[in-house]
Amino acid sequence: MSEWKEWNGRDDQIDEMEEAQYGVLLSNNPSEIVDVSDMISLESYLNEQDVHEYLICNPHPLADMICQQARTGQPVWVKVPNDTFGMGRWTFQKHCTGVYIYMSLAPDWNIPNAVYAFTEFKEEV
Repeated sequence: MSEWKEWNGRDDQIDEMEEAQYGVLLSNNPSEIVDVSDMISLESYLNEQDVHEYLICNPHPLADMICQQARTGQPVWVKVPNDTFGMGRWTFQKHCTGVYIYMSLAPDWNIPNAVYAFTEFKEEV
């Protein structure tokens, strides 16, 4: 999981930012992804911009699945340990030994502890 880190000017932090494959967000402008690979002096830029924190961008762990579902509209099966999300957005539900399984055409990709699949889970009811 990506998290904000305090910028304190260390060389290892500059190396980390320069090696970031998916970009870096800076605390002075969190809506803009900064490509630091083309900068002559990253350290000068960071100090001139009064940056206090940075975040190394990483792709969502389900990025490929999210893209495939968005392109195709393919149903997604979601297995969650409890029913805290209710039935509102889901088209099918079954309860299996304390686990809820949903099928959705518009899944919520950020449910804590959820497991996602393009095929139905084979659980004992």
